[in-house]
Amino acid sequence: MNLDVSNWKEFRFGDLISDIYKAKAINKDDLTIATDELNAIRYITRTSENNGCELLADIRDVDKNTIEKGKAISIGDTTATCFYQAEDFITGDHMVVVRADSWLNEHTALYVVAILTKEQYKYSYGRAYLMDRIKDTIIKLPVDSDSNPNWKFIESYMKSLHHKPLTTKNKKGQAPDLNVSGWKEFKVGDLFDLQPTKGVVTDDLIEGNDVPYMAAKHNSNGIEMICSSEGVEDWISSGNCIVFINLGAGSAGYANYIKEDFIGMSGKTTCGYNPNLNEYNGLFVATCLCQERPKYSFGRSWTGDRLKDTIIKLPVTLDGEPDWQFMEDYIKSLPYGDRLEG
Repeated sequence: MNLDVSNWKEFRFGDLISDIYKAKAINKDDLTIATDELNAIRYITRTSENNGCELLADIRDVDKNTIEKGKAISIGDTTATCFYQAEDFITGDHMVVVRADSWLNEHTALYVVAILTKEQYKYSYGRAYLMDRIKDTIIKLPVDSDSNPNWKFIESYMKSLHHKPLTTKNKKGQAPDLNVSGWKEFKVGDLFDLQPTKGVVTDDLIEGNDVPYMAAKHNSNGIEMICSSEGVEDWISSGNCIVFINLGAGSAGYANYIKEDFIGMSGKTTCGYNPNLNEYNGLFVATCLCQERPKYSFGRSWTGDRLKDTIIKLPVTLDGEPDWQFMEDYIKSLPYGDRLEG
């Protein structure tokens, strides 16, 4: 199904919706992280990742008056990050909720969110995407014979897009509870053999299909592009490691696991190797490491002794060593954990 935009019409977004309001903000520090999905609710913030979900909070510790019903669009007003929330959720600060009784569903919402996201470059902390600006946003949509938005066409178009639904045999709640009381603290420098990536800048690379290039970013697992290995073979670092992002706009302090050999950004990434690491426990450890992110920025890089002395807690064996097998089994037991390639 092709999109012929020549006959589309402009609409003021505020005229298409039934409600828009600031959500009741919850401080992240006041939340308890959920240990099972049965008692979890999504905490939606201004992050551009994970459909806006920063963490899963324990709903039993959440004031019911702060819970937003699903089937809504969430917008971070200082970041203009827009997502569709199908399920009930709670929010952090500076979050706007948009509802539309007549047309909003998963298919039409994803279509509109894609259009609204094109407006993101216009807004920042200095020029927030406030409610009046959201309502005054002009979007172009296909129309029916009465020149009204053709929501049926939009829904049909979204359903027609080629994709293979991702399925999982793992059920919610089958993962074991994470009882952190018995976990032990470890220094990053004791857990990993830390090696700087060999260093290259984007201008030295040619797009290709050989090797991923990891930059100072957290989105897309830190991968900026896939490039040709021709002429840059000496810059390739071995995979099956944790990649620490030392510097980057909003990314310093993140950690990603990468299975494949890769090229890292010069001076901004460090590799962490451990012989027990694999794709499953690597994701577990990287998630724990990312909790350190708020401590680091351009002015306080995650390098040298700061990196080596970073302390994280991990599950342990009876001998007090990191329980790599438990971490692997836990990731495998999560919904869609069975779809990861080992």
